[in-house]
Amino acid sequence: MSVTAAAFGLTLSLALTASVYGQGGSGYGVGSGSNPWDDNSRTPFEITMSGFLNTKPEEGNIEVVTLGISSFGEQYQYEIMDIAAPNYPQMSTRMILQKVGQRGIDFNLIGPRALLSKIAQSPPGTPLKIVGLFEQNRQRLRLTDVTVPGME
Repeated sequence: MSVTAAAFGLTLSLALTASVYGQGGSGYGVGSGSNPWDDNSRTPFEITMSGFLNTKPEEGNIEVVTLGISSFGEQYQYEIMDIAAPNYPQMSTRMILQKVGQRGIDFNLIGPRALLSKIAQSPPGTPLKIVGLFEQNRQRLRLTDVTVPGME
């Protein structure tokens, strides 16, 4: 009888474990169980954008977005000419920009004050390459680099 009880206990343990792991998700941590490009994902992923700040949009752009720097209380228009997620080559432009236009600010910029100031102090028409970790859920972009192409 003890062999039968042990076998029953093992079977019950395996069944409970399988039902717990069968609940979805792919592991532990922030944003687990989703792709970074899902619209409600909290997993940040790196993006690079090239474009022009506060300019009159021209044909050939991908999208015109609003950048917000809440610590400065400022908003900027940014004409995206190129955008990519270097670590996710399968990610399309539309996947990255899927929430554009849903809120007043498309990208909430955070990060080092020096990088935020570089954007805030750029005159209209300045070409900027912006690199950061983007979190789809909050539309938050943590800046890691801001450069003026040709002036690196």
